[in-house]
Amino acid sequence: MTSQNHTKFLLVFLIIAPLLFSSCLTKKIKENKLAGTWEEIVHNSNITDKEQWVFNSDGLFTISLINDSGNIVIAERYVGEWSVQQKVSKAYLFLDAEPSPYYTFYEISKIKKTALILTVQDGGQYLREFKKIE
Repeated sequence: MTSQNHTKFLLVFLIIAPLLFSSCLTKKIKENKLAGTWEEIVHNSNITDKEQWVFNSDGLFTISLINDSGNIVIAERYVGEWSVQQKVSKAYLFLDAEPSPYYTFYEISKIKKTALILTVQDGGQYLREFKKIE
């Protein structure tokens, strides 16, 4: 390898390596923020029941239907595995609970300590908003 080729390789490596490391680190941060219990934010006052999504740190999740006050589980709807897939500029939450309507990729539009917004493309853009309760 000539000195010029070696320099080009080193330059390319120095550009790509931080991107790969950053992507892995970002994925882990999102996984840590997701772990916990999230309660759906319902904007329709006629709806009295809402969903509670629980993401365990072992990669399992449960989606339950809860009452309006959020303290009684009415029905456990779906159980499965969850994972985060980090792309260069976007991250996706994948719920593996086949067969179910939740078996899909959700774009993680926003994730903070207490706020989560997921976007799914299903014949249009559909937003799911959650607040963290645990």
